[in-house]
Amino acid sequence: MAELSFTGEGRTGWGTLAFLASGYALCRACSELPLGLGGFAEEWEELGKAAGLVAVIVSLLLRTTAAARLVEPAANLALVVGCALAVTCPLSASPQVGYAAGLFVGAGSAACMMLWLEAFGLLPARRIVVCLALAYVMEAPVSLLAHSLSATPAALAILCMATAAAVAAGSLRERDRGFRRAFEHQPRNAGCAPSQLVPADVVIWVVAVGVSFGILEGGSAAAVSGSATDLVARTVPCLVVVLLYLVWPSHFDLRWLYVATLPLLLAGLSLAGRAELGDLASAALFCMGASVSRLVSYFVVCSRASRAGASSLFGCSCVMLLNVVARNVGVSLSAVPAFPSLMAVFYTLAVVVTSAVVVYMLLEEVAVVERDLSPATPAEGEAEWTEPVDTLEKLAEARGLSPREADVFLRMMAGETTAQIGDALFISAGAVRSHTSRIYEKFGVHSRPELEEAAPGMLDTQG
Repeated sequence: MAELSFTGEGRTGWGTLAFLASGYALCRACSELPLGLGGFAEEWEELGKAAGLVAVIVSLLLRTTAAARLVEPAANLALVVGCALAVTCPLSASPQVGYAAGLFVGAGSAACMMLWLEAFGLLPARRIVVCLALAYVMEAPVSLLAHSLSATPAALAILCMATAAAVAAGSLRERDRGFRRAFEHQPRNAGCAPSQLVPADVVIWVVAVGVSFGILEGGSAAAVSGSATDLVARTVPCLVVVLLYLVWPSHFDLRWLYVATLPLLLAGLSLAGRAELGDLASAALFCMGASVSRLVSYFVVCSRASRAGASSLFGCSCVMLLNVVARNVGVSLSAVPAFPSLMAVFYTLAVVVTSAVVVYMLLEEVAVVERDLSPATPAEGEAEWTEPVDTLEKLAEARGLSPREADVFLRMMAGETTAQIGDALFISAGAVRSHTSRIYEKFGVHSRPELEEAAPGMLDTQG
């Protein structure tokens, strides 16, 4: 396998995107293929997901290298054990085997999916969204296959193959030099505050959408969940994102996600508040909005973790755990006999909360984009570089800079920030920092001010 590119070389890097997205889809297949097997306890799979995510979160809160390194082998072991138990479920009359199968499958698949999402977070911002969307597009045939093969012998064979492929793909990812180099700049135990990696607005957003979706799934969307309508509704927005980036990569605007999410969610919630049981329109609209909302929530967590110089594993695990808990709370609420009389109040509250959070997140992200892309002005006492580009290029060549390092060097000398350089060159902030550190090493300095102070003398020598 070719080395993974997390720096955006060639602008799109579809090979890397396809590999990461397929790895996530394989883990999803491992969690969905056992559904419907005789003796397999689906409710214990939900418990297993929560347990696996809690284990990942606790290991990261310990902030030790040893605990962080245990996540990947422990997740693979749980997945393999769960697969083995699921295969024996139809042959065993013991309910305990079904409970254990659901627990291990849920824990292993959820933890493995988080490891793939961590790799997504190493990509530049635009490509994080595209990789997420591509992964969700790949989920559609996985879900369709899982439901069509339910309780058939073929499901057992495919489950074994999917588990083996998921473990092998995870091993390839962990051993890849490109992944390891990118991960060095965003370690799992970076010591960031949890509130920095999982902001309050994301928590409110995930809980509001998760509870709403759970109520719809347990009530008006019960007939739609898992159907072709559900699959199409969840896939269409993600497919649109992938196609937009494929056709127009340099102008792909992440703010489109926020603009698309709000009307879809509000339309689904508004219709659901007045709908009769089994209303397909409200369910389909809300499924589309919920699909885009997953892109938004994971993207925000991944991008903010990247800005903090940390791995997105902790934030993504918290988001998925909140989503699992909120969805099950929503399903439980829909089963309460008194809930129908409170439905109008709940949906009004859900519309207000969802609208407020989406608008807040949109404004915050717009402010970040405008700040990062605004023209840089030198601070007091800093040099304002006016040297011809060809002179700087000769200096870069003389110091042994690679073509990519030279690109970064020229933009540094023009006063661009790390975020501006990354956006212009389609590389992540971590990749910019990696190139910057090598530039400092080749110039014999330790910071940008030292580089700006030393470069004039080197220019004179070069001239």
